[in-house]
Amino acid sequence: MRAPWRESGDPYRVLVAAVMAQQTQMSRVIACYARFIGAFPTVESLARASRAEVIRAWAGMGYNQRAVRLHEAARAVVAGGWPRDADALARIPGIGPFTAAIIASFAFGRPAACVDTNVRRVLGRLAGDEAMSPAAMQRLADAALARRAPARWRK
Repeated sequence: MRAPWRESGDPYRVLVAAVMAQQTQMSRVIACYARFIGAFPTVESLARASRAEVIRAWAGMGYNQRAVRLHEAARAVVAGGWPRDADALARIPGIGPFTAAIIASFAFGRPAACVDTNVRRVLGRLAGDEAMSPAAMQRLADAALARRAPARWRK
C-alpha cells in the first residue's frame, strides 16, 4: 500500500496522515487522505477553513475530535511556523509526542522515535525495566534510531 506522505517531506501532509492513522486502518486512511488533501491542500487552507468545513471533509474517518485537533494544529502552525524538532512540535496544540516524532522524522529527518505500546513493550523488556518513565523510554528509543534518515527502513 503506497503511503504518499512518506516521500513528500511535507510536514503538513505527514501531520494529516499521522492524525488520520490514529485508531484507523491504513486502507481507510488512504482514501480519506486523498479527499482531505484535495479539500485542504496546504496548512494555510486548513487553518482558514471553518470547523464545520473540516469536519465535513473528515467524514468517514470517525472520531471527529481528531479533525478538530488537526484544525487547531494548523492554525498554530500558520501563526508560528513549523518547528523542526519533536519537543517543539509536541508543544503545538493538537500535536502530541507520538505525532510530533512522526513529523520530526518523516518531514525534517530528525532522529525522533515514535514510541507506541509495542515499542514500549519491546524496549522495556530489552532494558529490563518495563515500568520505566515515558521520558526514559523516549530517550532509549531515540538512542536506538539511525542518525541519518531516521524515517527510512529497509526490507
